[in-house]
Amino acid sequence: MNTCTIFNGAFPIWGNAMASIAGADCPCRTAVGSSRERIGSLQRLTSNALEQSRTAMAAAKNLDWTGNAATLCARTLDRDTRLAASIDDRVRQTGQLAWSGGSS
Repeated sequence: MNTCTIFNGAFPIWGNAMASIAGADCPCRTAVGSSRERIGSLQRLTSNALEQSRTAMAAAKNLDWTGNAATLCARTLDRDTRLAASIDDRVRQTGQLAWSGGSS
C-alpha cells in the first residue's frame, strides 16, 4: 500500500508548474515547437549545402585529368560524396526524431 502523501493530488513543492505540464500553457510546448522549427530550418540549409557540394564534386570528377594526383582526387571525391550522402541521411533522421517524440 502506498502511504506517501507528499502530493495528495497537488504539487506543493512546484506549485502549479507541474500541474500545467499537461495543459496548453506549459512552456515545454513552446520550447519543443521552437526547437522543431530551428531543426527544420537547419535541416534545409544543410541539405541545400550538401546538394551544392555534391554538384561541385560531380563536376570536378568529370574533369579530363590523369595521373597520380587525378587518381587521388577522384578517390577523395568518391569518399566525400559518400560522406555527404551519409550526413544528409543523418540530418533527415534528426528532423524525423524532432517530430516523432515529445509534445505535439
